[in-house]
Amino acid sequence: MKKRFFAEIALILVLAVSNLGLAIYVQRYVQKENIAQLQLFFFYSPECPNCKASKPIMVELMKELVKKHVTVRPLNVLEEVTWDLPSRLVAQKVQRALGVDFIPLPTAVVWKPGRFLYTFVGRDSIPKLADFFVKNAGIGNITAKLDIQNMPKEECLACHKERKLPPPSTYNCTYCCHKTK
Repeated sequence: MKKRFFAEIALILVLAVSNLGLAIYVQRYVQKENIAQLQLFFFYSPECPNCKASKPIMVELMKELVKKHVTVRPLNVLEEVTWDLPSRLVAQKVQRALGVDFIPLPTAVVWKPGRFLYTFVGRDSIPKLADFFVKNAGIGNITAKLDIQNMPKEECLACHKERKLPPPSTYNCTYCCHKTK
């Protein structure tokens, strides 16, 4: 009994230290000297209410990231056929990681060549994305806010009706849980 208890404690400590190590690695990697190696993939649809709400923050953030030589890839899911191979591969990895066959919208992926660093899914995660870059990459403060006033209930209902989905559980969704096509 004691051996099992101590083994479980040891496992918890190993997991805690490894997670802390990953967090420190990510923070060090994203600091100013490595920021130009990053890529930001932003999946959106011009018809998605949550993407529209996120637009003010994303426009300001993308301008700041371009100044820091970060590759920014805004990807309209309605134009998927025009995406390049890296964009398609990142989209597939997002789908596998989330266990879905579509891209929830909006989704932002901070990518280091060859692997994810962070994935931000949903309208409410977009301010966290901006905070991540402000804290870790030395960009200026992002002053834009989510524009949630332009999300009428009728737009949510129409979207769900068009896709033959049940009415949304809330009209203040955190992310689009269905395809936008």
